[in-house]
Amino acid sequence: MALMDDQACKQMQQEEREVLESIYPECVTSDPSNGMVKLEVAVEFGEPRTISMVDDGTISEFQPDSRHMSQTGETTQLAVSSLPPFLIQLALPQDYPLHAPPNIISIRATYSWYSRLPELQKTLLEMWNGEGVLYDWIEHIRTGSFINCDSPNKPVQHGPLSNCPTDSTAALVESYLALSSSSSSDDKRKLRALEQRYGKATLQRLVVKFEEEQNDLRKMWEALLLPLWEWYRWGEPL
Repeated sequence: MALMDDQACKQMQQEEREVLESIYPECVTSDPSNGMVKLEVAVEFGEPRTISMVDDGTISEFQPDSRHMSQTGETTQLAVSSLPPFLIQLALPQDYPLHAPPNIISIRATYSWYSRLPELQKTLLEMWNGEGVLYDWIEHIRTGSFINCDSPNKPVQHGPLSNCPTDSTAALVESYLALSSSSSSDDKRKLRALEQRYGKATLQRLVVKFEEEQNDLRKMWEALLLPLWEWYRWGEPL
């Protein structure tokens, strides 16, 4: 029975890795030989959301009017649509997922923007119920669900306000593409710093999303301007 369980767990782990790598190719890396898995998961709210932050002494470094912030006592309100990624390193035990949860070796938030990592780790482990749980973990973090259930009466974020990616998406994408295409050592250093701050997978997703939006915008303008051009050229629309 134990041997059959081990074989079943091995097969289930393989299938789970394949599914995750197909859905999140830029977020998941794994090594089947030792059961190691690395996750890089950014928080994406979908639309701007106001969150509370603890003043750790860095608030005065920023301009509230340009960052859309309003200070209240020792906390600050910040409207964001995404937050820097979590980096999780874990090992899959031989008897995962049937008899044991994943072993979380390390979990951290890029630039240490989130301080309640023990609570988050506890929540992730409690989500295991004898089945594959990594997809649920990724979605729990990606959608910001952990913020809803993790001590809702407390500020959800701690650490420097500079850790939040409130830059213009277009400006961020342009900077990333320019640095990526540059061969100078200084630009390569800046590129590494940018990837460390926001996460490489997050930046690549922003590029894809930005290019899709630009393509949709271009198609919209073409649909609007083509009849005008035809009218100007021929005196009437085709």
